[in-house]
Amino acid sequence: MRRIVPFVRSLAVAGLLIGLIATFSPLGTTEVSAQSGEVELSIHVLDCPNDAVGNIFKACHDNRLEDVDFTIGDDEVTSDDEGVVEAIVAAGMVEIEEVDFDTIATNGRAVVYCSPQPEGEPLTEDKTTDGSVKIEIADNVTEVHCDWYNRTDPNADGGGDDTATVMIHAIECPVDAEGDIFEACHDNRIEDVTFDVEGIEAISDEDGEATAENVLTGDVTIEEIDFDSLATSGRAFVYCSVQPGGEPVLTEGNTRNGLVTIDIPNNVTEVHCDWYNRTSDFGPTPTEDPGQPTNTPYPTNTPQPTQTGGGSGGDNTTNCANYTYQEDAQDVYDQDTSDPNNLDSDNDGVACEHLPKRGSGGSAATATVKTTLPTTGAGPADDSGSTGLVFGLILVLLLVGAAAFGRRRHTESANAK
Repeated sequence: MRRIVPFVRSLAVAGLLIGLIATFSPLGTTEVSAQSGEVELSIHVLDCPNDAVGNIFKACHDNRLEDVDFTIGDDEVTSDDEGVVEAIVAAGMVEIEEVDFDTIATNGRAVVYCSPQPEGEPLTEDKTTDGSVKIEIADNVTEVHCDWYNRTDPNADGGGDDTATVMIHAIECPVDAEGDIFEACHDNRIEDVTFDVEGIEAISDEDGEATAENVLTGDVTIEEIDFDSLATSGRAFVYCSVQPGGEPVLTEGNTRNGLVTIDIPNNVTEVHCDWYNRTSDFGPTPTEDPGQPTNTPYPTNTPQPTQTGGGSGGDNTTNCANYTYQEDAQDVYDQDTSDPNNLDSDNDGVACEHLPKRGSGGSAATATVKTTLPTTGAGPADDSGSTGLVFGLILVLLLVGAAAFGRRRHTESANAK
């Protein structure tokens, strides 16, 4: 019996060692995750020439830039060989600055789209001329992706000095006009309408044409001065394109405050805009002498600039279920008020009234295409260590009990002798 007791004690020590090993060497590998309240921020750093045509994502998203320095909060980070900058930030307001902005964005500006992941919405869009933007990250967000499109001038070393002529056709277009908006309303010209084109005053003549000359290329803001009294339905549909040829399309959509901003490439000399003031409660009133037709193309559903996340585009086979926001459905409806897509079921001129509006707190819109970051380790914790410790302690208790029982039996046997 004396030999049994040391053996049992050895088993107890072995059980304790097994428990410790199970605690500190779990079977699975536990990845390191971000601390609570921290956000994984990634930025795709991109080169996007100002003469790129079409959808900005398709045109430029693969033009990655390596070794570009950024300051994010108090940290300095550099893009890797895939053009990706990664940082851990806190939720709230985050300031991002591209350090060598002036030498990288040779056209003097960058367009930045950011969205939380994995949903990709809501999207924020910022234009910067000094290389810095601020984004606000909600407390419940753990991951954000940004596309940073540096607009570059392939033909010059600075850019921003070219000028263009901007011609605006001031048009009346009742909300009950039927069919294609160009065919229904393009000849309904309005005289004596004043526009402000980046500080240049332009007034429509008897043919409804307002012309602003020597407009600096780049971001150009156009304002219709008497918007509220002209667009009595509260909105105007604006379609601008480069001439001649009509490509690329610079903007296509509704304004509800009389303001539109377009980005004119440096090598462009002429831009035409159709400004359809949507009016209510009366039918079309064509002018007696509409003048010569312009070479402005019919509005088309041109893809909108990149958006990582998802959203709705217009086509001829959509319905309200294809749109996230009411404004997006309204844009498609306004282009063909015969409503082949049944976007206005009650025929009141407002498409998909049940959808939320931007900024109303509903689900948000599209922006950068969802991309996959390298594995960061965020995920559920592995509890195999604690399970091993419990198992080891139970085994120790059982073996200690067995040892005590063996000692007692040994004592009783000795007394009996």
